[in-house]
Amino acid sequence: MFDPSDGRIRWTLDGTITLVEQETSVPDHLQWIWVNASVDANEDYVVVASETIAKRPRMKVSWEFNPETREVVVNNIPAGARLTVPNWQGVIDDGFVVWPVAEPGVYRIEIDCFPYHSEVIRAEVA
Repeated sequence: MFDPSDGRIRWTLDGTITLVEQETSVPDHLQWIWVNASVDANEDYVVVASETIAKRPRMKVSWEFNPETREVVVNNIPAGARLTVPNWQGVIDDGFVVWPVAEPGVYRIEIDCFPYHSEVIRAEVA
C-alpha cells in the first residue's frame, strides 16, 4: 500500500491474501498495487504515474566551508527538500543553501526530500 501523493510505501503484505481482502484492508487515503516481487519499503517507492516500483535514489549533495566568509555552502539539493540545521528549518527550492557559522564546531545538517534517501552532513568547521 502506498501514499498516492508521493509514492511512499506505507506497508507491504505477503502470503495468501485474496484480492477482495486486499481491497477492503486499504485505508481511504492510500492506494494499493499488486506486484509479484519482493518490495522493501525503505529502499523502494511507487512511481505514481506508472504505478511501478523503483529504487529510491541517493542525493548528490556536496558541501564546503569558506573560512573567509565563515559560511557553509551546501550544493545539489533537490527542489522541495526540507533542510534542518541548528536553530533553523526550511524548504530549499533553488538547489543550494549558504549558512553562516560563527563558532567552530561540528554541525549537523539534515536534508529530506522523498523519494530520495535522507542525507545527514556533519560539517566540521574550524
